[in-house]
Parts: sequence; structure tokens; C-alpha cells
Amino acid sequence: MTTYLNGKFLNLEDARVSILDRGYLYGDGLFDTMIFHEGRPFEWSRHWSRLATGLKLLRIRIPQTESDLREAATRLIQARGLDFGVLRLHVSRGPGTPGYSTKGCDAPTVAMTLHPSTHDPDSGPPTRTLHTARIRVPSGEFHACIKSASKVSHVLARMEAEDHSADEALLLNDRGNVAEAASANVFWIAEGMVTTSPLREGGLGGVTRALVMEELAPGLGLRVGEREATPDTLRGSQGVFLTMTTIGVVPVVSLDGQALPIPDVMNDLYRAYWNRVRAMG
Repeated sequence: MTTYLNGKFLNLEDARVSILDRGYLYGDGLFDTMIFHEGRPFEWSRHWSRLATGLKLLRIRIPQTESDLREAATRLIQARGLDFGVLRLHVSRGPGTPGYSTKGCDAPTVAMTLHPSTHDPDSGPPTRTLHTARIRVPSGEFHACIKSASKVSHVLARMEAEDHSADEALLLNDRGNVAEAASANVFWIAEGMVTTSPLREGGLGGVTRALVMEELAPGLGLRVGEREATPDTLRGSQGVFLTMTTIGVVPVVSLDGQALPIPDVMNDLYRAYWNRVRAMG
């Protein structure tokens, strides 16, 4: 048993989704990714809140309650026998007829899969190199707040970064300001302050982003803030880091080939994140 699909626990090879599923046809759905530790999903409530916001915005009604899916996630983790790994939850509008109309689409697809983590928290924070992608994201986009299954822009941005031998893509918005990375939020240290872009710039409201701003940084006595920024802002900062659920805090060692400093505070934030995971607050 390695997956959950529409109320059933199945082996991955037995899980099947219709070729007419709108998630496949149009990316008409949502997903969320979280880690689990000692059999429990980390920050489930925050992830669920974001997913619920997306479901409301897309007007997708699933038959499962939050409690149903949390119980299913726990059963799946226990059955797989993994102590630590990654849980992916995906919801699509379900099968329908070709075309943009959603009429008759009343059977959403709800799936969960588990994956071993590729990161060892005890090894310390990995680093990333950044490349500024040509692809832009719109500022003020109404659905930037949800984790939509339509991520082709981010896929192309990551491909471009890899073409330039970089690990990750920096995404700017239509005004040339920093929005996010392809799979992470972006922070920088400026005048001793842990700073990130306002969400109106076009970035996703990441769960780890919120943890850093609301709990981890203040817990270390650090000031936090939101400001508009350009790539030059990042290059002139005291350091840049990414936040993502699967790793926590990831220092950036270079942007477009220019080396960036890594202050000790990034290691402090990384340790604070994994202490939080182990405490399962």
C-alpha cells in the first residue's frame, strides 16, 4: 500500500486516473507537499488551510473532510513504515468532457502519495545556485495564493536555470521585482533584517515562509520584514536563502554567477526549523 486514491488504499501500480481527468487535461487542480516525521505530517493545519483556500477559489468540493484526509495520511504513513519522508496531496476537479466548461464535473480526484526524503537533516543545510529566469510571473495575480497544479511556467524556469548550470530559478514579476523561486520562497538579509517579498509581488504563501516570519526568526531575536526587491537588491545583500518544506532553510551561494555570503544566521534558522520538526509543534 503506497498511495491513497478516492478513499481507497492501493499499491502505486494499481492506482489509475481517467485520461479525461481535468488535472491531466488542463492542470485544473491543486497540490500540496509536506514532510512527515515519526508518523505525523508536519504543520498539517497550515498546509490544509492553504489547500482549503484553493478549493474554495477553484470551487472544487471534495467529499472528504480535513479529519478524513488527516486520518488517511496517518494510515498511509504507518502502512508504508517510513519514519521520515514526504507526503504529497493532490486534488483535481476530476473527469469531465473536453472543453473549459466545468458542468457535470462532480467527482473530484483526491490522491496522496508518499516518498522517501532525499535530505538528511543532520547533514546540515544544502546550498543552491540561482539563475534569474526570463519567464515572468504576474504581480497581483488572484490565484498566486494557491498551489495550483498549473505550474508550467515554473517548470520552464527550472529548465532554463539548469541550462545555465544553476540549481534553481529566480522568478521576477512583470515589474522586474523578485517574486519567488521556482520551488521556494526567497529571503535575504538586509541591515540585519530577515526580509522577503510581499505576496502581492506574485509569490506563493509558503508554509515555511510563514514559519520563518512568524516563529523561527523572532524566536532567534531577529527582525523580519517585507520589501520590494530586484536581483540587484539580492546581490547587494548580506546573504540570500530559500525556504521550502522539504529542507527548511537553504542558503544561496551565487546568483547569476556572482558569489553571495552565507551568514551564520542561516545555519541558526536551519537548526530552528528542524528542531521544530522534531518537536512536532
